[in-house]
Amino acid sequence: MYTKDFDAEYREKGAYHHTLAGFSRLWYERNYRLLADGLHGKILDVACGDGRLADYIRDKDAVIDGFDASGHAVGLARQKKVYRDLWVGDITDPAAYTRDTYDFFVCSLSLQYLAEPALVRHFNDMKRLVAGGRVYRFTFPNTELVPKAETMRAILRPVFSRVDMVTVTGFIKDAGAMDAKKLAGNFNKAKNDPVEKSYHYMVTVSD
Repeated sequence: MYTKDFDAEYREKGAYHHTLAGFSRLWYERNYRLLADGLHGKILDVACGDGRLADYIRDKDAVIDGFDASGHAVGLARQKKVYRDLWVGDITDPAAYTRDTYDFFVCSLSLQYLAEPALVRHFNDMKRLVAGGRVYRFTFPNTELVPKAETMRAILRPVFSRVDMVTVTGFIKDAGAMDAKKLAGNFNKAKNDPVEKSYHYMVTVSD
């Protein structure tokens, strides 16, 4: 399980997801492209942070709402003037998800801050919300600090009828020391790594 003071981070760094470089930029961009692919209708950006996901949603008729535990992050997302509604909310609170009926729930790299029992409760809450053909997408790190990809699959399969997993990127050793061309080549290979060997991956679930 990871820990972080989100409000302090956004106060210090501002909308930092918009200014990343190197390997971080490459895999974050792929992360958001995968999450946003095909989104339409009403979308809830769960733990929206500074609102970076909204930049990748191509359907101009989509309606996007969002919430985050950090009031400062919500303020940064509001500056984009893309979201219909934004509010401060806890990712573990089912009430944060029910201001409207949504077609897609999307969460970028935030569930790793939940301990495994809270994660299981969260998925059971989401099972009720995705009933009737709705979809939940989230991205997750594949590290020793959190349930690994194989464990995540075992947690999800008894809860949801559909569980799809795809690699965001594999791990690239010494990525910070590579020039842009070499890094791009290695990244193109790393994003084809199997999920079980990934650095980060995306999950799509529905019921």
